[in-house]
Amino acid sequence: MSEEKTLPKEDYREYVRKRLEALAPILEKVSLGEFDQSIPIPEDTDDEFTELFVGLNLMIEDLKFMFDENQRNTAELERRLTELSVFNEVGRALGSTLKLDELLEVIYQQTSRVMDTESFYIALYNEDSETIDFPMYVESDKRIPLDSQKFRNGLTEYIIKTRKPLLIEKDVEKERENLGIDAVVRGDPAMCWLGVPMISAESVVGVIAVQSTRKEGLYDEDHLRLLSAIANAAASSVANARAYAELERRLTELSVFNEVGRALGSTLKLSEQLKIIYEQASRVM
Repeated sequence: MSEEKTLPKEDYREYVRKRLEALAPILEKVSLGEFDQSIPIPEDTDDEFTELFVGLNLMIEDLKFMFDENQRNTAELERRLTELSVFNEVGRALGSTLKLDELLEVIYQQTSRVMDTESFYIALYNEDSETIDFPMYVESDKRIPLDSQKFRNGLTEYIIKTRKPLLIEKDVEKERENLGIDAVVRGDPAMCWLGVPMISAESVVGVIAVQSTRKEGLYDEDHLRLLSAIANAAASSVANARAYAELERRLTELSVFNEVGRALGSTLKLSEQLKIIYEQASRVM
């Protein structure tokens, strides 16, 4: 027999009031998106409220599932829109400048939008001299100037030789040793590492790499895919920018030689000739 029939009328009203009063704050929290709530159902009670509360708990669970699914879909949509924006910005920059430093800055800034770039670098490979330049090197979020280095057997050189990306999610030193790669000591040891090649006209232009010294597993296959896409988009423009910079350098050298030759063949005083030679030499040094 239900409690509604056994309780006196006034007591039953009070009983209903208390049950609904206990229910109100839970439903209020659910209405605000706090779906970790549930309505307690006493084990020793089986009345008309029991079925109602069981149904409400099932409804809350359904709402939580739909909310979580919506959150995942929203996060995925936002991530995809950010990726699209990154590629749009990279593409716009690549088509608007031949200045190498401007291109590298765009690559760094846009990569930072889709992954952690606490430690980031762009290495450019000089095949003729077997050297590697580091025009963009960031360590612990600080820009650091680096000199060119001879081709060795580090992670960067491994990417250049294999022409393939490399993702090391953890145990970087162990994986490096397994691959037969030499240790290159610079700053704190990496806990995870990701590097991809920039390839243009079948030649390796350089490498884009990120690493974390704070956390393992910070990069995954999605980050490899994104960084590879950025590198593929940028490779030809970086190669063109380097060629343009080399052309500018050679034209400047030619201009300097012409000016020096003209000065030496003139009737100017020695002091004036020396002044011109000094000024022209300053243009290429």
